[in-house]
Amino acid sequence: MWPDEYVKRFWYRMGEIFGAAWYREYGPEATDLWRTSLSEISFERAALVVNHFRRSGDRYPPTMSQVMKVAREVREPSHPYKALPAPHQDAEKVASNIAQMRKKSRVKTVLLSGESFTDYQSALVSSGKSRCEFDAERLRMNGYES
Repeated sequence: MWPDEYVKRFWYRMGEIFGAAWYREYGPEATDLWRTSLSEISFERAALVVNHFRRSGDRYPPTMSQVMKVAREVREPSHPYKALPAPHQDAEKVASNIAQMRKKSRVKTVLLSGESFTDYQSALVSSGKSRCEFDAERLRMNGYES
């Protein structure tokens, strides 16, 4: 059996699609027969059924047998391309590459590695230095010489 939350979600979604006609036809909650029938299909397939009826343009709500027929016949969208595997991330290598890019880049930054702009502003205020002096010091700390 489906958990009550899933049955209610299915019932609500079908009510959104077909409006008051759904509730007039089948009531505000699923009957035991609807619950039993829905439990014969997977949650993923039920989502495909809801999506099918959302796009169908049907004026009248489907019967239980129509819902079950669609559940058997509906196809998942095909994915013609196989996804690439997720890349392996090595934190040290990433940090090294960022440092190399910063050295080669013409863009200069006054932010220290991992520092947010808010942290930068707090450090500037607490340093008691002018922005120009503080930024020059930060640029030297990041490896930029004038």
